[in-house]
Amino acid sequence: MDQRVYLLKNGAATDLTLAVSQFDSISSSITMDLGTDYIYVGTSLPFNHRWLEIGTANATASTPTIEVWYAGAWKEAVDILDRTSSSGASMALSGNLEFTPNRDFGWDIEQDSIDIAELVNAPLTYNKYWMRISFSATITFSLDYVGQKFADDADLYGKYPTFDSSSLLTAWQSGKTNWDKQHFLAADELVEDLISRRIAWDRNQVIDLASLKNPAVHKAATIIFRGLGANRNPEQLKDAIGKYHSTMNKKQWRMDLDGDGLLDQNERKASTIFMSR
Repeated sequence: MDQRVYLLKNGAATDLTLAVSQFDSISSSITMDLGTDYIYVGTSLPFNHRWLEIGTANATASTPTIEVWYAGAWKEAVDILDRTSSSGASMALSGNLEFTPNRDFGWDIEQDSIDIAELVNAPLTYNKYWMRISFSATITFSLDYVGQKFADDADLYGKYPTFDSSSLLTAWQSGKTNWDKQHFLAADELVEDLISRRIAWDRNQVIDLASLKNPAVHKAATIIFRGLGANRNPEQLKDAIGKYHSTMNKKQWRMDLDGDGLLDQNERKASTIFMSR
């Protein structure tokens, strides 16, 4: 568990970590008041995105503010891309919340979370980089998952239209309406593969989401094919596995090698050979 997620409401802390870090039906209902309430995310390395799986959508017009912990204070991030927004309301859709830490400041690791005044009443955790999210209005929504997801059903159907089928969905599981869980599992397995190949050593080094979309689609396809049982086509499974390995055999990967939450020019050009030494 390299991630902690806390909700702070008027100084009172709720630990959401277990509820939002697993692919299950547990949902956290949240009301965040303007000016007092924050969601805090602590991780093992700096990062620039989190997928937020929304259960019940917010309908109130709002925008997020993201702040990063640096030099004993909160510094506002820049270049926020809120893919959870719909019709001006944040937390209305499931999607990635992306941001860039201000390069004039950056991130600082905090050895003891209680050394951050706002987290003194939250469960103690060690050696984390912290960011927090607030909103421009009082909003209500439910949060199912906070993590990583690199592709969705639209991406999957673009390459594997056969999966756009209610019969295949129910062949996998009765009442199933989408492949969300398989996309989450694909992201998790993809990151583990990057680590095993010594391309990365921590999931938070993933900075360039677009570069992982294709392998994530093929990894999800292999997971789906394997779970279809009697409906599985061995040749299609073999093809998906081959395409996954092909997209993973890149000469260059855009990873955050120095752990600052940014992708600099050297990291844009760093080769797999260099990173595996």
